[in-house]
Amino acid sequence: TVMGLALTGVALLRWFEVATLSNIGAWTGTKFFSQNTYGWLFSTFSPFLLGLFFQVRGVRRWGWGLALLALWSVAAVNGSRGSWVGMLAGLMAFLLLLGVAYPRMLGRSLSLFLLIGVFLALLLAAPEQVVGAVSQRFATLQRLDEDKSYAIRQLMIQKGLRLFAQSPLIGVGVYRWTKESVPLDLPRVLSYAPQSHFDVKSSHNSYLAFLAENGLAGSVPFALLLGILAVRGAWAGVQLARRGRLWGLAVYAGFIGMSVHLWALAGLTNTGTWMMYGLVGAAIVTAENLLIREKKGHAPGVLLSRPRA
Repeated sequence: TVMGLALTGVALLRWFEVATLSNIGAWTGTKFFSQNTYGWLFSTFSPFLLGLFFQVRGVRRWGWGLALLALWSVAAVNGSRGSWVGMLAGLMAFLLLLGVAYPRMLGRSLSLFLLIGVFLALLLAAPEQVVGAVSQRFATLQRLDEDKSYAIRQLMIQKGLRLFAQSPLIGVGVYRWTKESVPLDLPRVLSYAPQSHFDVKSSHNSYLAFLAENGLAGSVPFALLLGILAVRGAWAGVQLARRGRLWGLAVYAGFIGMSVHLWALAGLTNTGTWMMYGLVGAAIVTAENLLIREKKGHAPGVLLSRPRA
């Protein structure tokens, strides 16, 4: 609930910027957080609002529904394409595992789809400035070969792979990404600047930057960690959901959305990233402890109301 309220506050903060600064769309200058930071927060924590929407009933549920509408609409206005993909991945992960845990939850799923329909209707009925900015940003997904931002990210993938090839075992060193240079093949859309201009740019890809800087010595253990969290976290989310605790699904779906977004963002050193890894670990330990208690004949001690079809 605290995380849901905090994310709602962030969404309202971005709406405040829109109302006072008219910074609608991408690259329009945000004040409190950068566009990418807003997008990362939306990708990572939006499933907490989903969990609350499905967990509670009555007026409170539609209160969280309004929070979801505020979040989705401001995420569209913010223009971070990574957050669009990350939020969609988190939504799909949440609904998929919820269907596994509660096959009869179709009623509330229909409520969510109704909420999505309202969001789309509001987006279409928005002022022309809003509709135009969102449509223009969405249209860039259909011509990525002409998009400088996408081309830079592709160039950074090329750099990461070539740095890794130079030192595959131990990498080039932590925090050496912007200090290292390898010959790169610049695409035509980036011909406006020499390679030295791009050498000092962020990797825009958490995983390839980690691979290049730490090599196999660091990347193999990290990949094992992510694999354990991905597999065991899904199991834990389902087990907790069956016992009326949807926070496990919210945490796992947030982990999925964040992990997808980190492919286009350098954010592995953020505290929030490792907090999410820790929360997935906490869900796994909690689910294991609940099963142990049940095997010993103890009641699971449901702390939240059990969702009903």
